[in-house]
Amino acid sequence: QMWTGVHTEPLVGLSWVSAVDLVCSVSQDGSLAFWDSSTACGLTAALYLLPPQNEDGISLTSAHASENYLMVGTSQGQVMIYTWQQILEQTAETTTEITAGQVSSNSDRRSTANLIHHLEPAGSLWMGNEGFAVTSIGSTVVDNSNNPRPGSPPEVTYIATGDSQGTVKQWQLFPAQDGTRVDTWPKMESQRVSGMAHLFAHAPAVIPENERDYASSDANAIVDLQYLQNGKVLLTASSDTVVCWNTDSGRKSHSLEGFDNLHNVCLLPQPRYSAFCTNGMKNVLCIHDYDMSLIENEEEDDDFDVSDYLNFDN
Repeated sequence: QMWTGVHTEPLVGLSWVSAVDLVCSVSQDGSLAFWDSSTACGLTAALYLLPPQNEDGISLTSAHASENYLMVGTSQGQVMIYTWQQILEQTAETTTEITAGQVSSNSDRRSTANLIHHLEPAGSLWMGNEGFAVTSIGSTVVDNSNNPRPGSPPEVTYIATGDSQGTVKQWQLFPAQDGTRVDTWPKMESQRVSGMAHLFAHAPAVIPENERDYASSDANAIVDLQYLQNGKVLLTASSDTVVCWNTDSGRKSHSLEGFDNLHNVCLLPQPRYSAFCTNGMKNVLCIHDYDMSLIENEEEDDDFDVSDYLNFDN
């Protein structure tokens, strides 16, 4: 089944929203849509995440969905954070029914009655590298139940953001009591995340502003961010390199180089250890184990079976 009629530019994000059993898509043009495979046209609701008067020509360049939040990055280095609660409430109030004819018959999607609504974010942050797009976003929820500080939340959400220059930063997210707003920390370059690293220099060096070549900056762009081992490890990926970092110290623990046009990293959930796939070896799909000592021990075992390692259901 093919769904069309809302987005005018390529997609930057696609996810399944379990709370409403719908597929959510986000486009470079700032449009967000919900799709239902059981309806005739598929489209059930749509909103705009960018203002209708987009005089600066800002576009969305990345999107990431977690259980509670939708995070989108812009071409100007901003990350806008929305709660699924506010998105679903807005779509319920402003959209009752959308037909394919209503959308496709109007050349200006923003003037269509059900698409004119612009949703303000619940919170936002800036990467700090002006002129560089946010190319990847990741997040994790860490167990904080053993924190001895009074009033500490049982869980803490961390966000990782990467830009087209190869800079990666880590932030802590704080939901407001009323659930309508979120805040992030740190606010300034001189501030740090409590007990966690803030800056990860995936690229070899920071390019001085007067020497920046925006046309070739994509070579260092962060294409994927993944948290491993309950947030203790942050995996950053560019087109030719994958790096694993200690999120507490900010130090590099492993580096995998020599990829060719890598653009996707997929985690393989395992009960005992962390593994991930990469697609940057032309026609070869590579499987990597983060705990190298564990895989060495298994290779010495005569009963070692790769299907057991991957936990495939045959």
